[in-house]
Amino acid sequence: MQFLKRVLLRNPFLILLAFLMAFPHAVSAESTDPAPENSKIVIVKDSKSGAVIYQTAKSFYYGFTAPTSSSIIEQGEIDPTEIIVKYKNGKITTEKLNSVTKAIGNTRAKVSTLNEKLGFALVKLSDQQEYFTALSQLAKNSNVEYAEPNYVAHITQTPNDPYYTQQWGPQDIHADLAWDKVNPAQRGNVTIAVLDTGINASHEDLQASIVPGYNFINNDNNPVDGHGHGTHVAGIAAAITNNGKGIAGVAGGAKIMPVKVMNDYGSGDYASIINGIKYAADNGAQVISMSLGGPGSSQAMQDAVNYAIGRGASVVAASGNSNSAVAFPGNCNGVITVGAVSSNNQRASFSNYGPEMDVVAPGVNIISSYKGNANSYTSMSGTSMATPFVAGVTALVRAANPSLAPAEVTQVIDQATTDLGTAGFDNYYGYGLVDANKAVDLALKGQTGNPAPAPAPAPNPAPVPTPSPSLNLALNKTAVASSVEGSARTAVKVVDGNAGTRWASQPGVDPQWIYVDLGKTHQISQVVLKWETAFARAFQVYVSSDGNNWTNIYSTSYGNGGTNTINTAAQGRYVMVYGNRRATAYGYSLWELEVYGK
Repeated sequence: MQFLKRVLLRNPFLILLAFLMAFPHAVSAESTDPAPENSKIVIVKDSKSGAVIYQTAKSFYYGFTAPTSSSIIEQGEIDPTEIIVKYKNGKITTEKLNSVTKAIGNTRAKVSTLNEKLGFALVKLSDQQEYFTALSQLAKNSNVEYAEPNYVAHITQTPNDPYYTQQWGPQDIHADLAWDKVNPAQRGNVTIAVLDTGINASHEDLQASIVPGYNFINNDNNPVDGHGHGTHVAGIAAAITNNGKGIAGVAGGAKIMPVKVMNDYGSGDYASIINGIKYAADNGAQVISMSLGGPGSSQAMQDAVNYAIGRGASVVAASGNSNSAVAFPGNCNGVITVGAVSSNNQRASFSNYGPEMDVVAPGVNIISSYKGNANSYTSMSGTSMATPFVAGVTALVRAANPSLAPAEVTQVIDQATTDLGTAGFDNYYGYGLVDANKAVDLALKGQTGNPAPAPAPAPNPAPVPTPSPSLNLALNKTAVASSVEGSARTAVKVVDGNAGTRWASQPGVDPQWIYVDLGKTHQISQVVLKWETAFARAFQVYVSSDGNNWTNIYSTSYGNGGTNTINTAAQGRYVMVYGNRRATAYGYSLWELEVYGK
């Protein structure tokens, strides 16, 4: 009861970071729910940007009203009571804490240190009506680098027949061949941190490999798994091999560090995940496995990932399960991003795709360890399952050649693949199916050359020749923006084909948007954004055929301006760019918004 009370009291900014099982997440609601299950009740609206916080069933969401209709475009499930603050220069001082406390004093909020080493604080609001006011005041504070929602991950699962015993994944990626080259003693020198729902510490296939971890939900040293997802993921990565029991993990013998960042109901806030990443990196994990993903973006999460990589850890994350753009944090820079395939090596229908992809791995009907008894097993599907396959291969690479840096490990993983889909790199399979045997061979040889062809460094998608202007579907079409800066910088300037004219939004306001109406529904293959110096640090690209239902085709929290070329396979009449966070003190400014297709 106390645990449930803490969940209900905390209930921070949510985002469907789904722990990535194959089928869509569903939240059940009891009759006590104040809002009808399918209704969207707006709780608070930002009059400047049009952003809203609304309630559906028992959950709260952040979103914005579609510019073409009254429908609301969701950006993440939330409860508007907490905001993550990053201090400038990454250091928390009494002066900075006092400064932020003073800045939001009229909102009756409280400020506490979230992670001193990373320079994060947590603002707790007493009234959800004050959320946008507090966010605006924080953004203006001279000590604040950025302020963003405290998102929460949710998990869903799709267990199959618990007696399903055919284990096809390790053989598919040739892990069995790699085991002869990296013995269990070598594997034991590598620690895989599993950021998940915890672990069944008494499980026969895991018990001997578990090292101390932490529970960031209850803030204690007992990361017990009351859900099952974390135990399943851990078994795929490193269940003991040749013990005459259960299954064989990809890196059997490697140490498993359970870091509980999700509660037994399948949710955990970004504050917990950020602290979990730091904990894993500070306590010697060479591999961090995150079967997490969903809509939204977070500079705080990117900063945590950067910290872990800087400490020598390889970070592996799932692409997502919505058959759309790569989910967060799989689209973070530096992450090894994983999609899922079935036993015939075809991309799973749910697996997300995009230029951030690295590799794919088995993710359909995967048998592994489970919560409950010491000999509990079940099968699940999703990019959640594919991710620990790659985490296990990453551990084998680290065991084979401990001197490799994280960037070199990523190069090995990307090189050591069986090409699938279009020849070379593609957005659906990345570089192809991960191959443990090839990866270990490359690591032992010390070969870490770049795979070919390589995609462009994140956040920009892979460069391709710009199509002829005659194919630009947006040219001279109708464009509408949330705001403009003067009569010379109107929305129509982004579709006039003139590289010397531009649209600029109202300075100093987040978020902002601009969209183009193509006149009719087209098959869209590419969207090109040409930013002026006032570019978006965090933004998404959406498409819609009817102006009511919008699909996210691209998302980033670390945009670097210039030209962004986004390859896609979407259908739509409307294409919208939605900016969450500016890179400068000005507004958002685009020279051109080009859309190619047929």
